[in-house]
Amino acid sequence: MSRAATPPNAAPVAPIARHAKRNRPRHHNVLPGFGLAMGYTVLYLSLIVLIPLSALVTKTMTLTWARFVEVVTAPQAVASYRLTFFCALAGSAINAFFGFIVAWRRKDRFLSQTHCCYPESSRPGLGSRLRPAG
Repeated sequence: MSRAATPPNAAPVAPIARHAKRNRPRHHNVLPGFGLAMGYTVLYLSLIVLIPLSALVTKTMTLTWARFVEVVTAPQAVASYRLTFFCALAGSAINAFFGFIVAWRRKDRFLSQTHCCYPESSRPGLGSRLRPAG
């Protein structure tokens, strides 16, 4: 195959330099060190959560159905379920109570920042557009 002919008055094309990448500005992330932090997070997530959870699943798979039901409905297991659900319910109730108190105390601040309490003609940026004509 023949190469395409170049016009006789064409300017010579310079070859691309190998070090051209080094001259480009580097892309900086908003979160510096994000890759390292994500790796660290995934490592500890694996060590603390995923490995024990997978061991639990593999141990459960070795049980027969009758043995599984026996273990799950044992008095000690049922007591742990009750304790867990009671603590979750108590924590949710306490969180809802104090969240309501904080929201109630901040409602005046929220209402003053939104423009719902101003007369429509005095809202910033609207001017006389909302006033009735006449």
